[in-house]
Parts: sequence; C-alpha cells; structure tokens
Amino acid sequence: MVYHNSPKTFLSKALFIALIFAVTLAFFPLLTDPAYAASKKSAKKKTSSADVRVINLNAEISTKGLSKKEKKTRRIVRLKWKAAGSKTATRYKVYVAKGKFGKYKKVKTVTKTSAKLRLKKRSYRIKVRAYYKKKAGKASSVSVRPGKKNATAITFTRKPTTIVVGETAKIAARANGSVDHKVKLSIKNDKIISVKNGVVTGKKAGTTTITAVAHNGLRKSISVRVIPKYPTNVSILQSSQTLVTGDKISLTAQTDEAGDTSLTWKSSDTSIAKVSSDGTVTAKKKEGTATITASAKAEKGKRAAAASIKITVIPQYPTKVTLSTTKQQTIKQGKAIQLSATASQAGDMTIKWTSSKKSVATVSSSGAVKAVGIGTATITARAKAASGKSAAYAKVKVQVTGTLEGMVVWAEKIARDNRFGYSMGTNINAKVDRFCYFCHGSKASRDYDCASFVAAAVAHGYGGSSVMNAYCSHSGGCTTLYNTLKKAGWKDKGRLSISKLKRGDILINPSRHVEIYTGEKDKYGNVLSVAAHDDRDGKSGDSSGTEISIAPTKYFSWTNVLRLE
Repeated sequence: MVYHNSPKTFLSKALFIALIFAVTLAFFPLLTDPAYAASKKSAKKKTSSADVRVINLNAEISTKGLSKKEKKTRRIVRLKWKAAGSKTATRYKVYVAKGKFGKYKKVKTVTKTSAKLRLKKRSYRIKVRAYYKKKAGKASSVSVRPGKKNATAITFTRKPTTIVVGETAKIAARANGSVDHKVKLSIKNDKIISVKNGVVTGKKAGTTTITAVAHNGLRKSISVRVIPKYPTNVSILQSSQTLVTGDKISLTAQTDEAGDTSLTWKSSDTSIAKVSSDGTVTAKKKEGTATITASAKAEKGKRAAAASIKITVIPQYPTKVTLSTTKQQTIKQGKAIQLSATASQAGDMTIKWTSSKKSVATVSSSGAVKAVGIGTATITARAKAASGKSAAYAKVKVQVTGTLEGMVVWAEKIARDNRFGYSMGTNINAKVDRFCYFCHGSKASRDYDCASFVAAAVAHGYGGSSVMNAYCSHSGGCTTLYNTLKKAGWKDKGRLSISKLKRGDILINPSRHVEIYTGEKDKYGNVLSVAAHDDRDGKSGDSSGTEISIAPTKYFSWTNVLRLE
C-alpha cells in the first residue's frame, strides 16, 4: 500500500525546515566566535574545579591483615597523603590503573587522607584526587608493584650543600628496591636554585630544599644553601683606637659567608696611620685621625661591602697642661686647697707637682696644696717631655695668709725679743731706723716705731694683703697706717670700751699712737696690749725691755678701733 502526502502536509514540513535553517543562520556566528567559545570553556572550568590538592602521596606495601591464602596472590597497599589548597577537601577518590597503559578506574571514595587497597601481585598506577563538594581538585599519583621490593629508602649519591651564586654542582639520588631506582627531583623555591639534568645552579642567595620522590611516593629532602659571590657585610671586630706615635695594632675583620671573602685594607691618611694587607696598623709621626677601611670585592657596577674605624695618633708626652684655676689663690695658714691639672692626650700623661717655696706652701703628688707659712709661692704642674724637648706646664700663685691669732702671737714674740727696739729714724743706712727688718733684711735695723711695728705684725703675722706689704716695706705714720688698714679691709668700729674689745683689734689714735689688743690680763687683772712705745736708750735694740712691750691697755687713750671681720 502506497501513501501519498497531501499538499497541506508537505507545506507544513517545508515551513518547519525553513524555520530550523533560519535559527541556525542566526546563531552560527556566535557559536563560531573564539571569544564566546573561550568564555564557555572558562566558565565550565571555573565551575568544575576547586582549590583542593593532594600532595605527598605515599604507598606502603604489606601483608598485614591478609590470610595465608591471600598472601600468595595479594598485598595490602596503604596510601597516605596530605591535603593542600585554600579549601578543605570534602572527599577523595582513589583510582587504580593496571600497568603503564591501563585506564584508571575509581575503586574507593574516602573522607580521610588515607586509604587501604587489596591488590594482586602486579604493577599498578594509583591516583588520588581531591574534591570540594562536587568540584574536582588536583590529583597526585604513584606507581607500585605488590609482590616486589618497592622503594623504602632514597640515597643521595651526590649531595651539594653550599653553592655560590652563578656556580653549579652535581646532584644525584636513587631509590632502593627492585621496582624503579629512578627518582624525581623537585625544588621548594626555584628562585634560589634550578635543577636540570642532574646539575644544580645557584641563582639567588638563600636556603631551600631539594626533594627526591621515588616511584611509590617515598620522599627524602636535603637542604641547599646558596651564598653570594662576594660578601654583603663586613665588620671590624675592634672599635676606634688611640695609638701613640710608633705603636702598632692588628685589626681583625670578618664577613658574612661568600664565595670570595678576601679584603683590601686602606688608610685615609698614611702620614698619620699606615695599614698593611693583613690589617696591621702602624701609627706614624704625624698626629691626627685617620680612617682605616676594610673592603670586600663586588660585582661590576655594585657597591662593595666595607667597614671602617677611626685611628687617632697622639704624641708620647702632652703638649699642653691646664690647671683647674690660674687665678692667684689665697689660703689661710694651716689650711689646704685641692688643685687639678689636665694634660692634652698623650701616651704618658704623668704630671709632677712642685712648689717654688716649700716654707710657704707644699704640694702633694695629687695637687693638694697646704699652706705652711705666710708668703707667696708658685705651684707648678709639669708634664714629662722627650729628651731635648721642653715639657708642657702650667702654674698658679698661692698666697698664704695668717690669722688674727697669728698676728697677735707674732707681735708678742717680737715684744719679748730684746734685739728689737724702738726708733723713729728714717735713715736706713744709719742702722737706727724704723724700717721693717723682715722686709729689708740686714739693710735695716731691728727697730720699729708704733706704726711700723703694727704694720709689720699685720704684714708678717697675718699677711695676705699687698697693700699692707707695700706699707710695711716703706713705713709711715699712724694716719697713713689708719688709711692703709681700711684699704686692706679693716673696719672702723669707732671708740669701743674695753669690755667690747676682741683679741686682735687694733687700737689707734691716728694723730698719736697705735697698739694691738691681746685680750690677756696681767697678775693685777689689767687687760693688755702690745706695742712699740718709746726709745729708752737712744740706740738700736731694747736694753730696757720696755721699748716694745706688752703693757696695760688703760694707759693708752685710743679714738678708733679697727677690726678685721
């Protein structure tokens, strides 16, 4: 029986075919566009993968858990691995392939990082892939041969430990067992080293590891350190030094580890300090400071590492001495002061102290000055000096003054010595004069008048006043003495009664007479003064014992009392 299509049916089919053709023409450019195809591929890849990985996969072969019968044909393969990636894998799929060319077949799904397989005695490739939910991550694979001796140890037969940047070293490793001795080498940081055909090349200073991986995932790593060709750091163990002319010192420098650690030594001024190739520094004659530098080598165009210290060269002996004061010092008799001296830097800075007049002031080896007697002495601090050279020194004058007690005692002592008498003469050549014997020596007589006697007691018993020393040397009357004492610091207290007088007061009537109040009493209860009274015998000395004497104060009518406060 033959069926024929009606015209209406044929028309419907023709319209349907035309519609299909039109849609195909509309979408054909989009389907053939590479950008669209790439975007579809990228979208597919993005949605089908996850950042979860299997690393350090390892397979161990054992018979534990097998029956005697199973042991003849099978082995237990225990798999262990580590998880990696930004996500945490939710499961792992284990695949097994027979021999070198067999296809992988999924044999197990686990959630832990280990699995156990029962395999026959033949060669297998085993692969474990990580999954995050439905998305697949990266896999890792090993090969095993149950029944044979699989790798249990890896030996590095050539093992570089330290390599210089730009240089090479050989590396070799093998696995034991009877399956496969070959290993794969991986680098933790390929910016530090590279490995190719058993040759390790140093690329950048640092430390990284090279890992050898056997067929069954067994791993063994070694550490490889790459050091720079030249040092990046240099240090000198000694600090800055001070040397005396002619001295020597050996400097020691160290660098960080490098291929070439040789150093070059240099001085900034060889007239001050010279340095040898082994770091021995010699101080030359010229004083001053030089910089000693130890420099390493460097790549062309790069700055070499270096370290420097200062070497200061000083003379054997000081060139200058400075005292703590150069101003004249005034010290009371029996008292002491401490001086200090500073010498300019030198090898031997010993200072020797001396006094020009030990009867006035003594000085210790440490600069302690003690006032011994009234007068002036020069204290000198002197450094040592080389033969034929002048020593550096500094000096200061010390004036030793007495006390009011010393003044009274001095006057009383002269009064009791009858070699000293009274005279108002002014002709020093006649040996009968009032000029001070202690100022002029044997040129003058031992006689005084009242004013010159008190002046001498102040000048030689108390001391410390250039004004009084000048007056004592030239002498004068009571009025001049009154004015001179006031210039020397004595205060006019007016006319005081005896009850208000103090030992050491000077009782004066500027137009007539002057005495020194002692404050002592005679056997009759009279308070006493000491003074030069009168010439009893008309010649030098005191044959009567009363010309200069200690007598009752009441016989003198003073108008003013001068007191040193």
